[in-house]
Amino acid sequence: MSELVIDENTRIQILDSIELLARARKHQYAAFIRSERVLCVWADDVDMIVAAAETLEESLVHFVWRGEAENAKHNQILLLDVEKRKGSPPQWDGVRESEKPKLVGPVISALEDITLAYHNETGDEDPSVQQMKDYWRERPVMLIAPLSDALSLILVMTLIGLGLRTLVKEYTLDGKATRFSLIIFTPPLFCIASYACMCVIGSIFQILGPIRQVTQKSRYFSGIAPKRTMGDLPHITVQLPVYKESLEEVIMPTIESLKKAITTYERQGGSVGVLVCDDGLQLLSQAEADRRRRFYFNNSIAFVARPGHGVDGFVRKGRFKKAGNMNFAAALSLRVEEIMDDIRPVNSVDHPWNDIDENKIYEHALEMALAEKEGKAWAEGNIRFGEIILIIDSDTRVPEDCFADAVTEMKESPEVAIIQHMSGVMQVANHFFENGVAHFTRGIQHAISYCCASGEVAPFVGHNAFLRWSALQECMSIDPDDGVSKIWSEDHVSEDFQIAVTLQMRGYTVRWATYSGGEFEEGVSLTCDDELNRWQKYAFGCSELLFHPIRHWLYKGPITPLFKQFVWSNIAVHSKFTICGYIFSYYAIACAWFLSVANYFIAGFDRKFCDRYLPSWEVNLVCIILFVGLCNVAFIVLRYRLKIPDCSKLAFDQIKWVPFFSIFFTGMSMPMSAALFSHLVGWSTTIKTVEKSNFFLQLPIIWRRFWPQLVFFSACAAMMVVTSSPLMPSGFRVHNIEVYVPMGILTASHLLYPFALNPWFLSFSVGSYFTLQNTLMLTYHILQF
Repeated sequence: MSELVIDENTRIQILDSIELLARARKHQYAAFIRSERVLCVWADDVDMIVAAAETLEESLVHFVWRGEAENAKHNQILLLDVEKRKGSPPQWDGVRESEKPKLVGPVISALEDITLAYHNETGDEDPSVQQMKDYWRERPVMLIAPLSDALSLILVMTLIGLGLRTLVKEYTLDGKATRFSLIIFTPPLFCIASYACMCVIGSIFQILGPIRQVTQKSRYFSGIAPKRTMGDLPHITVQLPVYKESLEEVIMPTIESLKKAITTYERQGGSVGVLVCDDGLQLLSQAEADRRRRFYFNNSIAFVARPGHGVDGFVRKGRFKKAGNMNFAAALSLRVEEIMDDIRPVNSVDHPWNDIDENKIYEHALEMALAEKEGKAWAEGNIRFGEIILIIDSDTRVPEDCFADAVTEMKESPEVAIIQHMSGVMQVANHFFENGVAHFTRGIQHAISYCCASGEVAPFVGHNAFLRWSALQECMSIDPDDGVSKIWSEDHVSEDFQIAVTLQMRGYTVRWATYSGGEFEEGVSLTCDDELNRWQKYAFGCSELLFHPIRHWLYKGPITPLFKQFVWSNIAVHSKFTICGYIFSYYAIACAWFLSVANYFIAGFDRKFCDRYLPSWEVNLVCIILFVGLCNVAFIVLRYRLKIPDCSKLAFDQIKWVPFFSIFFTGMSMPMSAALFSHLVGWSTTIKTVEKSNFFLQLPIIWRRFWPQLVFFSACAAMMVVTSSPLMPSGFRVHNIEVYVPMGILTASHLLYPFALNPWFLSFSVGSYFTLQNTLMLTYHILQF
């Protein structure tokens, strides 16, 4: 398709006749019509057409007055850029299947061998080798995180060694070897203590260590945007998995945000398609489904929808269904590609193949693929995947100019399979709970950025990430349950962790990017119940990655194959330690409640084996000093050192939310243990819309959701009163403040969690108030009568 290049960010398509507008790039919102000699401008909103036309007119006037020589020079630069990339060495293309094996293995050592051989033959250096060496100099492997992790490991081993030293000293005194049975607790102690030790060393590095790496580029981190290489830009597919979210309140704003980014990229010379994997379309009413399909058609959005679970024998595998939803769309897309390859004729001189011919066979191939599904699959639009995929959630906001940077980085880094962008927070309710979770989410994003810049392997969180389609296809494996090749694991809650591990085992890299400035925005939980579901999901996913269910231990063993693959993979050793520490932090939170209850009886009743027992008081004191004190101070200092705007306000916020998160993390201990040790936990999708409530509506909801911990810890509160009273015998009376404080904090946090963190609990509806008042008055008069 012909284009007029106005500048590097603006290209306008040129069509031969007005009839071709039907196949124009809709999101350019403009096209020159050669036969009519006009510029045709359109918009989604009538009120925007005049402003859009005036903007283009201003650009054209600037283009004309810039002069022919300058415009020709600008166009030559773009053409040279295209030719340069076409003539570059094969390993820099990074998209063809035949080239993929070159990405696997140690790149630097292979590069040195090639360089040595070339020097021996010619005495000169190959320009392509020099280009690769310059690339790795620009993106070095940072060694700050390996050093920090090594010191953390030393600290853990030192603490465990001190405990073993005590056992040996006591054995030399009395000769009783039975005490060495306590060594069986060394592995769980190592796992639980590793995260705390990482926090200690990490906080010291944040306060005193180097920070320049946060504003640079390295192997796993992009702190600055790449230098754009415009020209022949590839097709990008935006994959948007949705379920039953509100069309008006959730999906439409996300699409509007996307359309601005698509317009920018298409005017830069690329093309973008949106593919909605709508897992709720076939479950909605006919009227609602028609509204969604009409919205997709009006906005040139493709969609794929699968039937509900159990409909005509169809099985939706998995606990959360997102992986199965995306696998269904990928399988249908790949089947369409296979049919197109079969029916596409050989290109002839008499009739050269063009886009119109390609669209015709695509429509025919899609009809054939849907016919094979016997009506189970619904699909419309272009469901073919581009070279690069952007995965987002249904409640995401996308930067207006993000596609060109991703394309450039993928082109210059063929070993990168995923570019995970740092996310900002999109708030909709602005009540105190959402504000608290938003503050925590921003802090986590900055912490991950610091770790990845220091040399940690970047995480893949499942959204706001660009993925290389060819790399994903290499990760396809056959599901033994149905014999279908799939990309995403439907047997794991954390399918994003599984795909990241698989890609890295195949020699690819996951990279964390911050140059978007947090303009990729995501919604956060709006209620404490919803946030608890999210944390339970993470805990369940970690347990699922690590252990088989207990009933399978006899014939499968306790450890899952995925974790074994992870341990023996070629992922950096220090990153394995970090990931394991993160996984076991959920176990540390989960075991807090029953260890504290056990401590109340062990330390309170003064049992005789307390010389080999660490009381909860000391553990509690360490947690307060570390997580409330040192970690918050380190993060405040890090923000100041990075010159983040409004450091003083952020420092105040860091301190202000300490009570909130003290109740939050302490009060989720029992629900977390339920997620780790039970496969009967009910899950739901994250709430995306604001559902206003009040005191009277929340009481029954709180009771239904939290009654186990409310009953148990109410009994614990009563027990604490009774065991400290004269009702108990003197030998069983608890009177030690060091026993009361840990148990009191835990009990209070579990009882306060559903109430103190509920944003609607203190909202009193006037109508509900008067209804309750009238009911009470009526009851009073009846009793009086």
